[in-house]
Amino acid sequence: MTKKTLTIASVLLLLASVALAQNYLIPWSSINAGGLPGASTNYGLNGTLAQKVQGTGTSTNYAGYWGFWYGVGRVRTHDVGVNVISVPADSIYMTGIIPASQVEEFGDALDDTFQTFFEIFDSVATLIYSDSVPIVLDSGSTDLATFKSWTPPISGNYAAMSKTVNKYDANHANDSVYKPFFVRATPPELGWVRKADMPVGPKSKYVKDGGAVTYLPGTTDVTDSGHVYGFKGNSRYEFYRYNTMTNTWAAQESIPAIGRAGKKKAVKKGASLTSLDGKVYATKGNSTYEFWCFRPDTTTGKHWSQLADVPTGAKAIKEGSGMVGARFHDTSYVYLLKGSSTQEAYRYNTIDNTWATLPTAPLGVSGKAFKDGSALALGEGNKIYAVKGTYNEFYSFNLDSNKWFTLLPLPLIGSSGKKIKLKSGGSLAYHAGKVYALKGNNKQDFWSYTADSNKWTQLADMPLGGGKRPKGGGAMTFVPVPTPGVFALKGNNTVEAWRYGLAADLAFSVSPAVNAEAGSVIALRGYALAVSPNPFVRSAMVSYSLPRAGSVSLKLYDVTGALVTTLARGFTPSGNYTTHLDASKLVSGIYLLKMATDDYTTTTKLIIE
Repeated sequence: MTKKTLTIASVLLLLASVALAQNYLIPWSSINAGGLPGASTNYGLNGTLAQKVQGTGTSTNYAGYWGFWYGVGRVRTHDVGVNVISVPADSIYMTGIIPASQVEEFGDALDDTFQTFFEIFDSVATLIYSDSVPIVLDSGSTDLATFKSWTPPISGNYAAMSKTVNKYDANHANDSVYKPFFVRATPPELGWVRKADMPVGPKSKYVKDGGAVTYLPGTTDVTDSGHVYGFKGNSRYEFYRYNTMTNTWAAQESIPAIGRAGKKKAVKKGASLTSLDGKVYATKGNSTYEFWCFRPDTTTGKHWSQLADVPTGAKAIKEGSGMVGARFHDTSYVYLLKGSSTQEAYRYNTIDNTWATLPTAPLGVSGKAFKDGSALALGEGNKIYAVKGTYNEFYSFNLDSNKWFTLLPLPLIGSSGKKIKLKSGGSLAYHAGKVYALKGNNKQDFWSYTADSNKWTQLADMPLGGGKRPKGGGAMTFVPVPTPGVFALKGNNTVEAWRYGLAADLAFSVSPAVNAEAGSVIALRGYALAVSPNPFVRSAMVSYSLPRAGSVSLKLYDVTGALVTTLARGFTPSGNYTTHLDASKLVSGIYLLKMATDDYTTTTKLIIE
């Protein structure tokens, strides 16, 4: 090769190197083969006599052979845009939020620098908020753009718009996303808050043995929150519906007094409720086998219908009974623990109106069956949780394996230093990896169980309110609106209803929390991470709480540990936040959502169906 040829080749190599650094793709073209050059940072050699050359950062389709060659440049495509507005969610409350949108480099440019804007408009399309941040992305990558905080001035309808601005952008069709959202006036509730009393009814009766509640979800419309349905018990037939948004009760059609057996039987000790597929299922207790279904949306005017009786077994349903509704293998079932000093467990098929016998619940270390105070709660991952009255034993039943498993018992000793057994009025509820338990037994003890760590923690006592403590007729159910919480009837011949807000699970207790496994007093941090609903199909709401300002990241990983997306990142003021998780492009399966701050890390499991 002549000196002149080497000079030209060197110049072309230099130009190719510069072009690569300036977002060019270089397809190598061969004019004549030959020569044995050495490798450099801008090309490699395949080790053959022809010495095949491949430029760094180029498409694998473009290659040539060493000799006298040149590069024909192609400019990389700049195409940035907004995928989704992550914050605000479709419905938020009048608290501060950190607006956020997910942006993506759809083209193949490197180090693409651009501005991302976020704007909020009120109900008459007046611009009331605007902010922008610079973003740098590489080909195929995404980032979460977060903006300065915003607090809604009033409740009502709003709209958000996020857009990218890049003077080199080749496609403006994906530059912006528009999202309407609604601001509710009701702020999130944390800890125990007393709600409207259950009506005393025509006979001026209060809630006693047989009191029960369940939550029936509504539609996705923000005006339909779903409702809590409740029995008063106390040898009554009354049935009520509670609106979680308006804090009001409404009488519903009473459960029929006389069933197929021809005997007049009221709702009494052992009654239970659960919801499934838009219906409420009920047992009366009171030494009966009666099983009923309530349909809120019936057009016939008759809401109640009697279904197949619970199997007779050793005893009728009396005290310690519990029910949960669950879908399993595309079929809806009601699972029932009979209680009544038995170990009997059954499953009702909602399609063919039949009952099947399940493996008996464990006798446990006590060697005793399930009696007054026993309760059930449906968890995630096809699990049902059960607690045994008097003995505080705690179990899970796996729907997949059809087996019972022994868990850490509900502690007998809490912050009071006294042994307190689970008895009449004991109840369970579940949300986001935690089981919540009221002990009843004329005590105020309230506990949470963390499934991942198999630990119990004592939370804030249920308040005295009118002066009484939870007892016969006490009952709980999880409610997702207006924010995640546990709704409870106190029972004990009262009409008191309470709600424990779980938006941050802060445990506003009058005493320190107790780590039941370690037996030591710990300080509650006030951090929280929750997902609702879970499992879900296309989208879910992620709620997280920060007791102090600082650096925060919220990242979603698949089961292999690969990062799927980042929902939040950066410095964030203290407060309660919600963000929308769009799973429409994700495959079904299990995912892990991890929140990390300067001094706290937690992970929760998600199931996308």
